[in-house]
Amino acid sequence: MPQWWFKDISPAALTVDYGSSGHANLTYDSFLGAVKFTKGDQTVDVFEEGYGDAPVDTIEKGTVIELEAPFVRVKASDWYKLFPNKIDIQSGDEFIWKNLVGYDYFANSRNLVIRPLVNNVVSTDPSEWFFFPHAHPYDDWDLPWDRETQRVLMVKFKVHPIQSGTRKGHLFRRGV
Repeated sequence: MPQWWFKDISPAALTVDYGSSGHANLTYDSFLGAVKFTKGDQTVDVFEEGYGDAPVDTIEKGTVIELEAPFVRVKASDWYKLFPNKIDIQSGDEFIWKNLVGYDYFANSRNLVIRPLVNNVVSTDPSEWFFFPHAHPYDDWDLPWDRETQRVLMVKFKVHPIQSGTRKGHLFRRGV
């Protein structure tokens, strides 16, 4: 492993459907704020009466990963590509947001790559990239209308493990 395995400072670009579909390589880089990759191991403590509140063991329940991307200056056509099952475009920039109850995120997930931006150029070095094979976006916004707040459309991504094959259980990798 190199001495550093990710860039210390740089903005990011997200590429959805990296090299895998008819919508391949949808790259977004208009963000205001940090694109965040949050990873947390979920655990549960095991207790025995004789040890009181001190756990005698801890069991791993799995790893939860979420990505956040604070989008700005988004075109309706880009939004439709990011949320193809959730939006209907009527004409031009008019779109209708649908309420999807019972919608399956894993079945509709797509791969996603986070790539650093240096001097406003997206990295072409795959060793710097983070690859998520099953990510699905969902939105989480507050839209202010006032005289000084720029509107940011927060998009989060649920990341799911690979569920078959030789990479079963894998969540992400660095290097593509």
